[in-house]
Amino acid sequence: MSTMTASPLDDTADVPAAARSVRFHATAAGPGLWRLIDVRGLVVGHLRRVPAPHGDRFRVERYHPGSRSFRVLGEFWSCAQAVECLRFAR
Repeated sequence: MSTMTASPLDDTADVPAAARSVRFHATAAGPGLWRLIDVRGLVVGHLRRVPAPHGDRFRVERYHPGSRSFRVLGEFWSCAQAVECLRFAR
């Protein structure tokens, strides 16, 4: 029997580490929800853990100042991938 181990950044406890890897700061905003803030202190978006049948996914939402709302950029299997998406969507 073989076991599969997850990447350290796949654990929701490591959301701050994933954010730091792209120079964001993550703060808890609710159960399964993190606010991602850039180095200037501006809210860039949210990272949300979404339960799925085959394991949790991570939805990244980008803040859109014009409409003062969040827009979904996508869902990913790891929080690191979701944070990377937000970084490149700037």
